[in-house]
Amino acid sequence: MTVFAVWISRLLLVGALLIDAWLGWLALTEGALAGCGGEEGCRSVLATLWAYSFHIPVSLLALVTHAALLALTFSKLEKPVQRLLFGALGWGILLAAVWFVAIQAKVLEQYCVFCMTAHGLGVLAVVILLRDEQRKAFLDWRSLLLGCLGLAILIGGQVLFIKEPIDVHTVINEAPAPELGDELVNLQGGLNAIDPETFPHLGNPTAGRVLALLYDYTCGHCRETYQSLYQFMEGHADDVCLIVLPIPSESACNPYIAPDVPQHEDSCEYVRLSIVLFLTDRALFHEFNDVFLLKGKAAPPFAEARAWAEAKLVDAPPLLDLMYANEVTGAMQFNLDIFAASSEMSGRLAMPKIITEGVVISGAPSELSTFEKHLDPKTGNWWTGQ
Repeated sequence: MTVFAVWISRLLLVGALLIDAWLGWLALTEGALAGCGGEEGCRSVLATLWAYSFHIPVSLLALVTHAALLALTFSKLEKPVQRLLFGALGWGILLAAVWFVAIQAKVLEQYCVFCMTAHGLGVLAVVILLRDEQRKAFLDWRSLLLGCLGLAILIGGQVLFIKEPIDVHTVINEAPAPELGDELVNLQGGLNAIDPETFPHLGNPTAGRVLALLYDYTCGHCRETYQSLYQFMEGHADDVCLIVLPIPSESACNPYIAPDVPQHEDSCEYVRLSIVLFLTDRALFHEFNDVFLLKGKAAPPFAEARAWAEAKLVDAPPLLDLMYANEVTGAMQFNLDIFAASSEMSGRLAMPKIITEGVVISGAPSELSTFEKHLDPKTGNWWTGQ
C-alpha cells in the first residue's frame, strides 16, 4: 500500500471522528426523545432510541471504533493480535454502517446526513486500507466473528437497555411568555386555570389531579401515549382528570414545528375535524377517538375519518365549512398557544406532551408502567422521578 493511500484513509477517519464527536455532543446535550414534530434531520434521528446502546450515544461508540482503527494505521501490524483487531474493526465499521442505514431507511424513514457521511467516510477508509497484507487480516474468519459479535452487543444494548425516551422539565416558578397569556395554562399549579368541563377530557372533571395530553392523530408516539393513558384512566376515572388537546404537526397550521414530514400529512384536517365533533357533540368526539386513535400506531387515511364524520353529521352543514369555521380555528389556536407555552418552558417542541403539577413531559414513555409509577395519585409522585 502506498503512503499516499494510507494518509487518505487517515484523513477519512479523522473526518469521521470529527462528525462522531459532534453527533455525540448533540446526543449528550439534547438526549433521546420519542416524539413527533420537534426537530428535523440529524436531531430527529439522534432523538430516537436507536441512537443509544447501553444508554451510551452510538456516535461515541463509533468515535472509539474509528479512533482505534486510525491508531492501527500507524502500526505495521506485526503482531497477530494487531491484525485480528484491525480486521475486527474493519468488519465492525462495515456491519454497523449497514445496520444503521437500514434503521434509518426502514424504521425511522428519515435520514441524518451527518450520520450517513460518517458511515461513508469510515467505510471508504476501510476499503482503502484493505489491501496487500491488511486484506489477509480482514479475511480471517476470526475477525469476521469478532465484528459480528461487536454488532450483536451493540444491538443488544439498543434493545435491552432502553433509555426512557422522555424529557421531564420542572417549570415551577417559571412563567409563560407574556404574549401567550397567563390565563392559558397555569403550569405553576397544574392546570387550575382551565375548567376541564369546557375541554375534551377523560375521567372526573372535578378530580383534584388534573393533567393534559397534547397529541397529534398522525404521530405514532402520540397514539401510543394516548392508548397507554387511556388504560391508565380506566383505573383512575374517579380521582384523575385527563384533558386531551389535539395539536397538528403540520407547519401549514402549526408555525412552531419543524418542516413537514410525510407521515404527518392531513394532521391539520384531523385536528379540525376532531374539534368540529367536540363542539357538535362531545360523545361523538370520544367515539371518533375510539375509532381513529385507540387502534394502531398509524392514523387511517383522512378520507376514512371524513367519511365517518359525514355519516354521523347527516343533518349538519357541509363538513368542510364546519372545519374552517371561526369557532374551530379559534379553538385550534388556543391549543396551539398551550403547545407554544409548554414548549417554550420545556425547551422541547416534540409531542406528545403531558402537563401536570408544574411539570412538562415531552416524549412518549416506553410502557404503561411508567405512567403507573409517576401518575398514580396514591404514590404522591407526579413525574418527579422519585
